[in-house]
Amino acid sequence: MFVINRCLCCALVFLMCLCLYGCPYESEFPLSPSSEAKIDKELIGKWKFQCEKEEQSGAITIYQFNEHEYLILLKEEGEEDIDLIRAFGTTIDEHKFLNVQDINSANAKEREWFFVNYSVFNDKLILKYVEDRIFENKIINSSQELYKLMKENLNNKDLYDENDKKIFSRVDG
Repeated sequence: MFVINRCLCCALVFLMCLCLYGCPYESEFPLSPSSEAKIDKELIGKWKFQCEKEEQSGAITIYQFNEHEYLILLKEEGEEDIDLIRAFGTTIDEHKFLNVQDINSANAKEREWFFVNYSVFNDKLILKYVEDRIFENKIINSSQELYKLMKENLNNKDLYDENDKKIFSRVDG
């Protein structure tokens, strides 16, 4: 279970608005070890989002936490609380993903992983949440099995809800 409210969670667990046709996939395993991740400098900075369906807006700030991970702060406009998110990248072929974990929960064992496909182009951050449809009835026992299943489904239309792609604008770099 996680602490972030559901809309904020689907607002990229830190960004994407509530999914209508699926749910984000939750895993006890990341796609790869964080120690193998490389920092994508294009992600670092402040980004604004506007979720018109939910009449919600806010900002995320992405910091480099260490050599391999990001610390992401999510603040919904009009709210005092700031959600803390741990993330690191995994590239599968040419596809870039963030392994995302809510760190607001005091119990580390309750922290599930979520996965977000991302790209940065012309100061826009484009995000697509990995949905749970391709994982139904699958037993995944390791990061390696998860990575393999994701790789096999990179072109599967059910990997994402294409109608729920979100675009964020850079505020600063």
